[in-house]
Amino acid sequence: MKKLTLSCEVLLYGLLSTSHAFAHDFSKGAKLEEQKQYTGKIAPKAEHIFKSPNDITFKILLEQANFENAPFELAEIIMPVGAIVNAHIHQSEEFIYVISGELEHSVAGRNVILKAGDIGIAPKGYSVTHKVLSKVPVKTLVIWTPTGEADIWRKLLSQSSQR
Repeated sequence: MKKLTLSCEVLLYGLLSTSHAFAHDFSKGAKLEEQKQYTGKIAPKAEHIFKSPNDITFKILLEQANFENAPFELAEIIMPVGAIVNAHIHQSEEFIYVISGELEHSVAGRNVILKAGDIGIAPKGYSVTHKVLSKVPVKTLVIWTPTGEADIWRKLLSQSSQR
């Protein structure tokens, strides 16, 4: 389990360290008291959890609403056993880090099987489908860059219940 956590941390660290739009940049003359108040958190805790009609849970962790200068968006997505995500096209690059389970990830008709620890990529503008192959739910950490996908998913799922 440490290997999975480390891989996820490395991926997130790489995205944050390469960003030029980091909202908490104290190197440019911020007051000392502001630096002392800094908690180490990048963004406030996300409260946006949506469930799709086919029981896929979207927990939006990082987006423009809770981190104004976010260079990417981050979501935890859990797909139940047997779930199928029909063809869709993203307006952003999508990176899917599989935490648990097994997922068929298809981009432009080419299938790849993703298992825990694998990262799948869906380039902007390509048709993408997903299918849970495992006998356990698939838990993923998804990154979209540039931002905007969270709003798209929120609008699509607004008819579903928000927790």
